Amino acid sequence: MKKILSIIISLTFTIISYSQNEMDVLQYSQTHFGGTARAIGLGGAFGALGGDLSTLSYNPAGIAIYRGCEFSITPTLFHNSTDATYFDSKYSDSKYNFNFNNIGYVGTIKLNDFVNNTDDTKLGWKNINFAIGYNRLNNFNKNILIEGVNNNSSIVDYFLENVDSSTVNKYIQDDVIYADLIYADSLTASGYTSDFEGSSHGQTQSKSIRTRGAMGEYFISLGANYGHVLYIGGTIGIQKVEFEHNSNHQETDPSDKIPAFVSMNLYEHWETWGTGCNFKFGMIYRPIDWIRIGGAIHTPTFFYLEDDYSEELEATIDYTDGGLYTSQYKTSGYFKYEITTPYKAIGSIAFIYKKIGLISVDYEFIDYSIARLSSDDYSNSEINETISDVNKRISSRYTSVGNIRVGAELKNGPFRIRGGYAIYNSPYSSSEENKSSTYYTYSGGFGISDKSFYFDIAYVYSTSSKKYFLYELEQADLESQTSKILATFGIRF
Repeated sequence: MKKILSIIISLTFTIISYSQNEMDVLQYSQTHFGGTARAIGLGGAFGALGGDLSTLSYNPAGIAIYRGCEFSITPTLFHNSTDATYFDSKYSDSKYNFNFNNIGYVGTIKLNDFVNNTDDTKLGWKNINFAIGYNRLNNFNKNILIEGVNNNSSIVDYFLENVDSSTVNKYIQDDVIYADLIYADSLTASGYTSDFEGSSHGQTQSKSIRTRGAMGEYFISLGANYGHVLYIGGTIGIQKVEFEHNSNHQETDPSDKIPAFVSMNLYEHWETWGTGCNFKFGMIYRPIDWIRIGGAIHTPTFFYLEDDYSEELEATIDYTDGGLYTSQYKTSGYFKYEITTPYKAIGSIAFIYKKIGLISVDYEFIDYSIARLSSDDYSNSEINETISDVNKRISSRYTSVGNIRVGAELKNGPFRIRGGYAIYNSPYSSSEENKSSTYYTYSGGFGISDKSFYFDIAYVYSTSSKKYFLYELEQADLESQTSKILATFGIRF
């Protein structure tokens, strides 16, 4: 009977917590501006500026601004800290990560050299530029610790509440009567009960979550400059996903308040990897010398992903006539699936004063409700859920957003001072708990530049908050803070 408990709980979690769903779609649809220290220092507001390898993942027309060849690399130190509040208990955990936020090369072909035209003031195509490189779009490295004393519910209550639900594995319908923590009781409306029924609570609950990995884009870009007035460009982006999740949900009864129950641990591990591709087209128009107006369209990214997961459940029960008994159950699986992210539209404007500095603004529109999941390997046949059900939840849970990035730069000879701000609005609809889960970034930096080299350094601080559900009945409040220090080394030739 003890083993049956493990099987029931593990099967439930395999279907409820792991299966590919709308959360996976959102994770790979959301990106935050990455790239060089100069772009980050300006808050990512680079859509109308160009002349920076970061922009090729956002407005590829920026490649046409270049007048010569260039190479840059950006090492980055990343730190994330998360405060979790659960039943008035607050715990913090953090993680460091070193990575490369950007590396790339741009080359220039001057068309005047081919037509023997040395007058650069005349209209006509001036140069064709090409570039290859990499920009990091997401960093998944994070540690979270949630802990508190729960006098209201247990995860066992969640199993009990759903024992006759069509959203739970059908095998439970026949096996739950034999379980040790969920068992038959003719006096209850559902016909089942548990040792947690009534006032039998006060167990210590904790969940530790450790994630790692990143999402980055390898790009190939091509652009052209018409009379230093109109700049156009396109980028083929190949995005790579590497994500690993490890967690442990634990419940213990140190004060012996719950009959028979001692402890339970659910260990979850999964890895996701794969690639996606998209295309971006952009334009920058300079109506007068000190104004630039930019616009870009991104196609959806078409991801082809694979998941490898495993789970292990341990439950310890204290029988007065037989002592302690610990049961274990392991399960694993492998899935292949596809995600189609939303398209993006970006509008930008910049005001440039050559001897003073610049001000730049980007507006980015994304409709997360049109993202989609598809798979020939979907394994939720044991519950009444289909791919169509997941996509319906995407349409209802998510909404369209407008993200804003603002940046400014001051010049003094070869020296630059920068500052920026960005707000990424919550992708959740007004009916969702996380409808106010907005992501803010504050950045600053400085640099030095001459004809043959440049060096930039930037610091960016990001904050966000969200409600995290340990299971359907309980949630924790998470406050996340991220810091990044970036340094870009570039040479011109």
